[in-house]
Amino acid sequence: MVGTELLRRARQITEKPLVAIGGITLERAAEVYDAGADSLAVVRDLICAANPGERSRQYLEVAASVKARKA
Repeated sequence: MVGTELLRRARQITEKPLVAIGGITLERAAEVYDAGADSLAVVRDLICAANPGERSRQYLEVAASVKARKA
């Protein structure tokens, strides 16, 4: 995991879409978006959830909330 600082630096040098992958949890999703990610690739947090469908919905809510805040 390279962390959000590298993601912030990458965002400064490109306008291309950035996809964050690895070690992302629902609790850190907004932080990762705020660091510059356009989208997230999440596997472990979803497959380990008691209800993966509900967990996916929660990620979509975070994405919508961050997008609304930035608009």
